[in-house]
Amino acid sequence: GYFMSVDTGRVLPQSEERLIMGISRIYTVHSARRTGVAQAVLEAARRNFVYGLELGKDCIGWSQPSESGCRVATRW
Repeated sequence: GYFMSVDTGRVLPQSEERLIMGISRIYTVHSARRTGVAQAVLEAARRNFVYGLELGKDCIGWSQPSESGCRVATRW
């Protein structure tokens, strides 16, 4: 995976990283946004993706997050 600038949305090709888990999409219905649901789902995935291993956030990549997805990732 590669780092992406949250400010510009550009991928930084010189920053290749080995990742264990990828987040393709995370959707929260509008009425449930900003309630911590997405954060809880991400934490559950991080803790349970590999049995017996709690992943660090640096082992998780995001694929082309939307503007709101970038906000979730930044807060998390």
